[in-house]
Amino acid sequence: MKSILTSVDLFKFIAALMVVAIHTHPLIFNEQYDYWLTAVCRIAVPFFFVVGSFLFFSSNKTISTYVKRLLTLYLVWFIIEVPFIYERFFVEHSFQKGMLLFIRGVLISNTFYASWYITATWQATLIV
Repeated sequence: MKSILTSVDLFKFIAALMVVAIHTHPLIFNEQYDYWLTAVCRIAVPFFFVVGSFLFFSSNKTISTYVKRLLTLYLVWFIIEVPFIYERFFVEHSFQKGMLLFIRGVLISNTFYASWYITATWQATLIV
């Protein structure tokens, strides 16, 4: 089992670099190369979902413990991102529309730009 986890950790490192490549477009000088690199690197995010599930189900933790960890992570980043969240939802919209967009972001989309992953993870956890 230890060698499997070492291999998973190695690919997690590679996948993290792939996520960085998705966002930074290192081959932007050649549109075709950049397109294909981005397409290949998109395997990283589903990989993180699968690894998270594998590690969760191979441990003795309960789903409630996992959800608490996700909520804690979300809350910490939410607090850090409050000024950007305010700007995104309330500066250019009325308060009512901003609240509706914010609630939609919390429940099914994102409230800050990296929160879609946390939202998708807790939704998948509830489905499981």
